[in-house]
Amino acid sequence: YAVEDGMRAQLIDNVTGFYLGHIQITAASFQQEYDPKYSIAHPSAVAEILSQDREIKAFSGRIETPAFLNSSSGSLGVLLTGIDPGSETKVTRLSQVIQSGKFLEAGDDQSIILGKSLAEKLDLSLDDRVVATVSCLDGTLVQECFRVKGIIRTGSESLDRGLAFITLQSAQRMLSLGERITTFVLAVTDPSRIGHVQTNVRQKLRAFPFEIKSWHDLSPILIQTIGLFDFILYLIGNIVFVIITVGVANTIMITVVERNREIGIL
Repeated sequence: YAVEDGMRAQLIDNVTGFYLGHIQITAASFQQEYDPKYSIAHPSAVAEILSQDREIKAFSGRIETPAFLNSSSGSLGVLLTGIDPGSETKVTRLSQVIQSGKFLEAGDDQSIILGKSLAEKLDLSLDDRVVATVSCLDGTLVQECFRVKGIIRTGSESLDRGLAFITLQSAQRMLSLGERITTFVLAVTDPSRIGHVQTNVRQKLRAFPFEIKSWHDLSPILIQTIGLFDFILYLIGNIVFVIITVGVANTIMITVVERNREIGIL
């Protein structure tokens, strides 16, 4: 059971620690359409409320938007994410999975971080240029050129193939969002109390039209995977239990048979 608990915890940590976080706050309808018009208008007011909750270890603002990345080898659709490098490192472990190059820093407004599979598909390496195309707040298409500063490898094919990261300021400028953001990502102090923290945050932000979802809501596939994982371990555990029971019973039976005479004398 200790092995089972450890493997389950590691599986959850791999998903929440690299991108999802424990809880996400977005404007209503944003996660259905990923349209920048569904953004958080006053992030500083929300940040002030979140900073007062002691059960929230850290939080970070993001801008997430669909984009096309174009290189000399082709183009691919990705989820382009604008992050604040300073606060992002407190919420996720993206900075720890840099395979080559460096992580984003404040002021890297013309730099981009790519997943390993994405970089390979676009035939990009460090210092290469890539053009990002996004749909602006008013619906117009905006293109901007970035230089590859780092390549990450999380071990998750979906993340390494479908994500690219620029600074929050670059994303705000491209989408003409001003100070707006689309997402707050939270890391809680005690992962076993995620549901409690989610309820508290929802109560504190009830005046705002936000959706507040935990990783359980954001990753139903992970829940199904954990359920399948638990079922398989349950079967394996039962098989091991039967084998041990048969082994113990066999040992006891042989011991009794070999000592028939002694037991009879007693």
